[in-house]
Amino acid sequence: MTSGMRPSEYLALTWNDVDLSRGIVSVSHTLEWQKGGREFPDTKRSRSRRVVKLQEWVMALLRHRMSRESNSCGDDLVFRAKRVDQSANLISCGGISSRC
Repeated sequence: MTSGMRPSEYLALTWNDVDLSRGIVSVSHTLEWQKGGREFPDTKRSRSRRVVKLQEWVMALLRHRMSRESNSCGDDLVFRAKRVDQSANLISCGGISSRC
């Protein structure tokens, strides 16, 4: 995405964070990997919590994604990473997937 958001921020987005009519997303959580699995705590700094205006072509992609999203994973995440190196806390963002 062309938003300036960190991968850990856009991988923590839920559909409740997306306002398609206004073309914005609210950033308030981040993805972190712990021993027990993934967690979505609040951003570390209050100034990191923000509203981001997205370009129209990005919003069109999100509208398309939402129309085919089945929420079969039991969560409301917009994106999922295909691969995560938990030991280095790195996310492979080249492989964003809809699958659980």
